[in-house]
Amino acid sequence: MHFWTRFSLPVLAVFVASAQTQNSNTIEGGGFSAQVSYWLTSSEPLLRGGKQNPAPTGQSPNFDLPGKGKAALAAMVSLPAGKENTLRISAFRAQGTGNTTATENLALFSTGYNTGDYLAAAYKIENVKVSWDYLSYTYAASGLRVKTLWEAQFTAVHSRVDAPFKEIVTDSSGASNFNIAEGTKNVILPSFGLGLEQAPSKAFRWEARASGFAIPGRSYVWNAEAAAVVRMGKFELLGGGRAFSVKTSVKDDAYYKQTLYGPYVGLRFYP
Repeated sequence: MHFWTRFSLPVLAVFVASAQTQNSNTIEGGGFSAQVSYWLTSSEPLLRGGKQNPAPTGQSPNFDLPGKGKAALAAMVSLPAGKENTLRISAFRAQGTGNTTATENLALFSTGYNTGDYLAAAYKIENVKVSWDYLSYTYAASGLRVKTLWEAQFTAVHSRVDAPFKEIVTDSSGASNFNIAEGTKNVILPSFGLGLEQAPSKAFRWEARASGFAIPGRSYVWNAEAAAVVRMGKFELLGGGRAFSVKTSVKDDAYYKQTLYGPYVGLRFYP
């Protein structure tokens, strides 16, 4: 099943169920909301050999995937979760392709390449985050609201490397090596952070949030964003910047590191 279908169906079910049971507690001056955004970012993951990597001597398990990533699409649903608190369910996918020539002998996911081999690569990163934004303090004089963020995040990084012009080798058992190295690494982590929000007028506000978590010597995830928001009836137009970084577990045979950052625009709807 497609990633966005897997994400949207349970979110829609939660949204409908909550709409039938929750009261009219407001969030961000509205109520329930749904948001889509276009994130103008480009980044390529770094593939590295982990502590269990079986690469033979003279072959490197490290590879910087080539090319230029495409802009990412993201979606978020926000639900009331107690007075002035918010439950957010969000997801994004970023992907890209690129070509390069191997500069050293490689062993990627048990597939070997020689120096000078032409390599075609494709990759994608997917993230789903559930966040409870708890309103911790409001400065009455300025209307600045401070939220603590309690989150859980699932991230998957996938890559596929192919040597299309390299000779296909068949071993004695009849199995063929098609010169394709493909792998996926997942990481599930909690994250904690702070959010700020202020509405100088009914038609304009700004918001910012940052969170993260790390297991020293193993994996981490962090993200941050800030945006200016213009309200137009039941819609809000957002513009700002966003960053996301992840490292999967180094205790595997291989792990990925990737940092995404760049400007984004979004449209939020209050039904």
